[in-house]
Amino acid sequence: MTSPAPTVCLSDLVLGAELGKGGQGVVRSVRPVRGRPAGLASAVYKEYLPAVLPSLRSGVLQSMVDLPGVPDDDARWLREHAAWPDALVTHQGAVTGFLMRKVPERFRFDYRGLSPVGSERKPANFEFLLNSDDYVARIGLKITPRDRLALLRELARTLERMHRLGIAVGDLSPRNVLFATGPTATCFFLDCDAMRFRGDSAMPQLETPEWQGHDGEEKATPHSDALKFGLMAIRLIARDQSATDPGVLSSIDPELADLATGSQSRPDARPTPGEWLPALERALVNASTKPAAPSPRPPSPPPPRPTPPTRPHTARPGPVGPGPVRPGGAPAPAPTPPTTVPPVPPPKRGKAVGWLLAIVVAAALLFGSSDGDSTPRSDPAPQPPVSHFVVPEPPPIVPTASVRPTRPAPDPPSRTVESPTVESPTAPPPDPIRTARSGQCFGANGSGQDVRLEPADCGNGVFKVLRVFEGTTDQSRCDDIPADTWNFSYPGYNLVLCLSYQYEHGDAYYARPGQCVYGEPGTSWVQLSCRTGAFTVLARHQGPADAGFCGAAPSTQKVMQFPVPRWDSQSVTLCLEMRYPDDLGRAVVNQCLARTGSDSHATFTKASCDRANVIVVGRTSTYNAPGFCGRYGWGTWSPKIYTDLAYTVCYRNL
Repeated sequence: MTSPAPTVCLSDLVLGAELGKGGQGVVRSVRPVRGRPAGLASAVYKEYLPAVLPSLRSGVLQSMVDLPGVPDDDARWLREHAAWPDALVTHQGAVTGFLMRKVPERFRFDYRGLSPVGSERKPANFEFLLNSDDYVARIGLKITPRDRLALLRELARTLERMHRLGIAVGDLSPRNVLFATGPTATCFFLDCDAMRFRGDSAMPQLETPEWQGHDGEEKATPHSDALKFGLMAIRLIARDQSATDPGVLSSIDPELADLATGSQSRPDARPTPGEWLPALERALVNASTKPAAPSPRPPSPPPPRPTPPTRPHTARPGPVGPGPVRPGGAPAPAPTPPTTVPPVPPPKRGKAVGWLLAIVVAAALLFGSSDGDSTPRSDPAPQPPVSHFVVPEPPPIVPTASVRPTRPAPDPPSRTVESPTVESPTAPPPDPIRTARSGQCFGANGSGQDVRLEPADCGNGVFKVLRVFEGTTDQSRCDDIPADTWNFSYPGYNLVLCLSYQYEHGDAYYARPGQCVYGEPGTSWVQLSCRTGAFTVLARHQGPADAGFCGAAPSTQKVMQFPVPRWDSQSVTLCLEMRYPDDLGRAVVNQCLARTGSDSHATFTKASCDRANVIVVGRTSTYNAPGFCGRYGWGTWSPKIYTDLAYTVCYRNL
């Protein structure tokens, strides 16, 4: 068992530089302390601000330092995974702060700012990971999809063990948790004095904005930690600081999405962090180990995105006692016929660029010249979803001489002969492929086995360079670059170009599964945040239109096609599903749901039948049809444009 830890006098500390400052105190480095125990050799000092001290419960803080009744193995584990209070610091008999472990170096990284040159060491907190893969790669982190799942698993393990020790984190937010990914994923907690130990708090409980518990819910309990762990899972996978849709986890494992949904329900129905572990272990098996690479930034901010028009989401309880199921439990509407965005014109033709070399040699009497065509020709071998081309090595360019006879000067009184004229060699213009850089554009000319890239002005119908990989011919380097649609490999130059076709009818053309799009008939379709009334991309096919492609995605409700007549390999088909206000929109007959909220503003979430309180007994695609449900409770919703995707769902209490 642990023994009481010492109390250190402030006068025995030699304070160093300020390491950080928050709303409660200042953290300072500490030089060697007289008589300091070996366990405190690498500690730092957190000094409370004068305004905070009156609210400090020093007895609780002392209990956190002593860890009474906690086995030594657990105490060592806790201090390895958290900046846990190690010793109280006093001045004239009053507590001024405490010593805690310094953040281990493995939980820091070389942060590269997005504009200045150079880097600086920063604590690696989870907040950095709640951003796009592009941002994460640009600041100097190499994070794979497997790393994200491994960190979630370790966070779940750590929380589960803390809860067994009587510790509730309370303010569980990405700012208070650090991570390390190599050689194994590990978490490290900060602000431990704000945690709740065995039901008591040393400091008033606070919560980070957008990481609060539900209104009226008790703070700093295992239940509140379970809710915030679910938010962390959603936002870590969504790469978003404020995402709340559990559906982002469906593409990894449907059970993870169910767990995330349950984590946002009533406190006693939330899965514990330990209940996430089997699903996380299973998801880790097939997770990608390829880090995301930074992609070029767009030259200007995107245009405003439309808001899908919808009708109110309405729910009515009605009498919902047991009874026979009414007929008419209709299935979800069948997919609508493919909608085609107007075709785009052929690509613009750029100016041809060749190489010209000429060296004038003196005292020669013959004329000679030859031209070399340096435009690489390619052998297309398109593979969905991105077209790939390997361009053979160009023939060597042999400098040739252009020679002309000298011309004598007019005869002066004393005859002389003019010396031969020698011109300096003319430097060849730069090769457009060898010197290609991100942001440049090319037109594609030719067809079949003879496709040539030529420089062109950027605009619709051409190909923009997203990334140039030098020293390789591996076209898979382009696979994870957003908006990549066509790759060229040049063995002769040992480089790969990752290109994006510039589609003029909206950026929904580039959307990938899990992202959301929207458009109305006859308009361009665009990407937008995943909100009610938008469409989630279930699957994407690049290449010639395939009417049966979306049959493999059974939830498809709408098929969108984006044709590119000039280059059929660049045509795109999207399989889409409407985003309903909640899980009632996707519910089928005999499915169990958890119903929360008021009668007129109820929310329905998927739940196992032992945790649910209602069951679906009927469904119709007609909006606002309470007569269809008769004596049962019902909920209804409809988009204003795509009314064929409306629903009225009937349910009864369990």
